[in-house]
Amino acid sequence: MNLVTVNIQKPLYGTFCYIRSEIVDGAIRSGSKMEVVLPRGKAIVDPVTWKNTGKVMKKVFKFPDNPMILIGNHVELPGIPQGKIIEPEEEKQERLF
Repeated sequence: MNLVTVNIQKPLYGTFCYIRSEIVDGAIRSGSKMEVVLPRGKAIVDPVTWKNTGKVMKKVFKFPDNPMILIGNHVELPGIPQGKIIEPEEEKQERLF
């Protein structure tokens, strides 16, 4: 099985992240799955499902006349409920004192 690997350094919130539509469409054309790697883990997602259930956003980055099309969705990691934000233990301890 062919995999298209997508590395996400900082998800937007929880396990929600945006992926360029060109990457998603390329995975659909080649008939492969996408492996989304987050700091908390990785998951294999179906690009057709990602595109059909995701949020579409157009954002201008470098070229004002050519906005980038992004598709956002939640990544279902094993052991982490969908959309739940889990804080590291160090941050919890700092706030207690």
